[in-house]
Amino acid sequence: MHTPHSPYSVSPLWRTHKPCNVPYYFKDAASLLLWMQAVGVPPHFDIEEDWRSVDYLLTEYMTPRGVETNEHRELLIVRASV
Repeated sequence: MHTPHSPYSVSPLWRTHKPCNVPYYFKDAASLLLWMQAVGVPPHFDIEEDWRSVDYLLTEYMTPRGVETNEHRELLIVRASV
């Protein structure tokens, strides 16, 4: 793999990717609401209209660590020849 900003190039022997879900916690309800408004998840989020859904999330997913959720990530695995 060669990128314009890379000082060296890598000739991969194989590549693969692995999808994974990583646990993620919002400290409190305010943090969750700020995130929902900032990233637009769900689209057109409005606390006045969506308060029942927020209440459900807080009731079902609140833990001692905060509001439990997850982040979906893709891990790219590349083995290069040396």
